[in-house]
Amino acid sequence: MAACLTLCLGIALLVLAVPRTVAAWTELAANPAIDKISYNRTPSRQELLECVAAYERAIQWTRSDLRLTNLASCELALAVAALPDDPERATWFSRAEQHLVQGLTEDPADGFAWTRLAVVRDLRGATGRDVALALVMAIETAPNIRQLWSSARSALLMAYVGSFKLDELYMVRHQLRTVWSYSPKHRPGLVEAAHRLNRVLTWALADDKEAMAEFEMMERQSRFP
Repeated sequence: MAACLTLCLGIALLVLAVPRTVAAWTELAANPAIDKISYNRTPSRQELLECVAAYERAIQWTRSDLRLTNLASCELALAVAALPDDPERATWFSRAEQHLVQGLTEDPADGFAWTRLAVVRDLRGATGRDVALALVMAIETAPNIRQLWSSARSALLMAYVGSFKLDELYMVRHQLRTVWSYSPKHRPGLVEAAHRLNRVLTWALADDKEAMAEFEMMERQSRFP
């Protein structure tokens, strides 16, 4: 009896392991594109298409938040690479948003995915409120991850300042001040964004004299190098 139970347990474990193993092997074809995206390099269109196909097959075997969000990254890259009048551009944006939302359903605490969702929504022309909601979740889930303190995310926070609710504006202000205070390398990007975005940054820094003095000096230098 014990031997029979052991055999049944072993078979059950093997059956459970097969889909995960197949999915892991299947997604290997996506690595060239994902590796390049991770290091801010541009994959070829062929690499991106292979990435999409690999993750679609892998998800059929075992669905996971990482596979869904990585799939969305490749779809976003394809959308950005497409010409403005290419009908596939809107399709890739739609697919990227769909898979990001699905991935975030699996793991709602992924600040990287929330940030990517805000970028997708901005690029595809979603409502300001839809972009703002993704940005709020990005801040709530990952306020202190320096990789996300990019000038691009901060620029989105400033660009959509009119789409946040009052309580959310306090979060936005705190995030901008945090990035300014603790990440000097991002200050030039913040200053440049401030030139285009109605001085939202000065609102965020207004009651910090040292930060304002630094901002005003950098702004003068950028305007009159």
